[in-house]
Amino acid sequence: MGVQELVNTLPTALVAIFAGIVGLAVGSFLNVIIHRIPRAESIVLPASRCPQCKTPIRPWENIPVISYLFLQGRCRTCGWPIKPRYPLVEFLGGLVAVVAFLRYGMTWDTVGGIILGWHLIALAVIDFETRTLPDQIVLPMALFGLLIAFLRGGLAYLLDPLISAAIAAIFFTLIYLIARFVLRKREALGSGDVTMTVAFALYMTPMMLILTMLFSAVIALIATLIWAYATQASRGSVKEAQIPFGTALAVGAWTVYMFGGPIVTGMMNLAGKLVG
Repeated sequence: MGVQELVNTLPTALVAIFAGIVGLAVGSFLNVIIHRIPRAESIVLPASRCPQCKTPIRPWENIPVISYLFLQGRCRTCGWPIKPRYPLVEFLGGLVAVVAFLRYGMTWDTVGGIILGWHLIALAVIDFETRTLPDQIVLPMALFGLLIAFLRGGLAYLLDPLISAAIAAIFFTLIYLIARFVLRKREALGSGDVTMTVAFALYMTPMMLILTMLFSAVIALIATLIWAYATQASRGSVKEAQIPFGTALAVGAWTVYMFGGPIVTGMMNLAGKLVG
């Protein structure tokens, strides 16, 4: 009996819980990546420690989400506040795994959704905090996309991802160059947004990629307006309230990967009714 057959014999709830636990643990590691990669630090050594007092974090203090609640959001040694981002990322790591499994079952689509989701969580948070999208995360995401496409069905299954990546590269590079020319060399779209889009395009069909671009633009606009309103940004400081586009792309890409099929089908049915 293969692994897939064995998993299919287990209760769905049990497998989903296991996936969630693994995802929570990975989310904890994502916090290490989010903190250290922008600072050019090793993600292996030293062990996790308080950024303020440098006290190593004990194993029981590193239980995803639970430890944050138990410690009341503060370092046990020095009382330094722990960012709410830490339990949020851990929770999202678990959520990605559970949703992907419940959506696709024990398939390569699930593996793709989980790996893509974990990478996008790290990129979304890093871009939000530092306005950067590190190649150390983007490149592995791209390689995993190609590998999963190949494992789905061999070389024939690489065509759609490669076409999507080519479309993303051409489209965003043109926007990047035009924006620099029109805005007199000021960047309206970072080069990191381009490479990130090419990377997650390898998980998608061209139609899904187009939907991601549209969806991400709407997310960025709405989030910026909400952020500006919530912080009562003045007309002259709305630029400061802008949500990094890489963060919006991450949310849009994973949402479309998971639910793009039904969305596209619904749009086509709606278009058919309007035309008819």
